[in-house]
Amino acid sequence: NIVGQDIGETPGFASLALNMAYRTTRNATLTAGVDNVFNTRYAEHLSRADAVDGLPVNSRVYEPGRFLWARLTVNFN
Repeated sequence: NIVGQDIGETPGFASLALNMAYRTTRNATLTAGVDNVFNTRYAEHLSRADAVDGLPVNSRVYEPGRFLWARLTVNFN
């Protein structure tokens, strides 16, 4: 439980995600994207480690960096 444990202020951040979709057929759509385009290093305010994570207690846990992804959606109707 991290309620009431404060490690100070958390700096603000901005993160940009881009994605696009292409309908390849009537029943299939290909979607691809990039999350955190500028590879910003940031942590949510309540995201921190505890003793079971193997990290120092109350250290910030940063969000993932740039992430590329793709998805194929198929409708079987």
